[in-house]
Amino acid sequence: MRKAIWIAAVAVAVVGSGAFAMANRVQRHPGPSVGERFGEMVDASRPTGPAQARFEAKLAAQTARELDVGDPESFGRPVRWMGFVSTPGINVRDSCEPRPDETPSLCMESSTGEEYREAEFRDLAQITLPARSAHSLLCHWLTPSVSGILQNASGRDNGQAELVAMPSITIENEVLDDPTIVDPVTGLPYNGRMEVYANSSMISAPLDTGEQSYQRASSTRTCISGYLNQRELVSSWGLTDAQAREFFRKPMTLRLHILVAARMVLDGQVAVSVRFVGD
Repeated sequence: MRKAIWIAAVAVAVVGSGAFAMANRVQRHPGPSVGERFGEMVDASRPTGPAQARFEAKLAAQTARELDVGDPESFGRPVRWMGFVSTPGINVRDSCEPRPDETPSLCMESSTGEEYREAEFRDLAQITLPARSAHSLLCHWLTPSVSGILQNASGRDNGQAELVAMPSITIENEVLDDPTIVDPVTGLPYNGRMEVYANSSMISAPLDTGEQSYQRASSTRTCISGYLNQRELVSSWGLTDAQAREFFRKPMTLRLHILVAARMVLDGQVAVSVRFVGD
């Protein structure tokens, strides 16, 4: 009799613990509430089209302003592809005299000695964006290519050979024609254009006298906050909020330049390609 009672008690305890465990799982992972089920029905029947897309974009922007997302103006917006430009190759040599059967090209004379030389090549490529191409952000996918034969002919050991490409982009926009908009760095009006510098790329090697080394560097660098965005136009470039918004509503021309610097380069080449995107 006692055994039967003990078995029955164990069974009740097992059933009770199972019920408690089930209740605990339900509490931790509850099913959809009435509100959630209603939301699902609303989502299933929500309108689509340009008007709804504009509404959702405004809602995303409003939500972003209430959150710490770093760049609220572009939060939740799709990426826009805005074109591609590429510079011609720039030769960097100890002599720019044309070689037999060579097509004339851009060239900078370098030195295989200790002398450091540089030259700037302006307006190598350009692209013009229509008005409202981007909402608040211009971004670059920059691919520089630097290669060459480095040689120390200085007569000194422990020389540092270098070939450096430093791209920059000039942005022309009619908002910058306003003489009241002043560059905080120079204190001068922009006169319709501003110049933004991108990351440089280089090859280098420590060489003893008479030593040579072939080096090559090519990698794509994408922007973080953009090479230009609405917030930075206000905080770093001196525009008002209204002027920064108007900036992206106007057409703009982007011009690509390269500053080349070299030392102990016998024969090298530099080129830059850029794909532009926005929000």
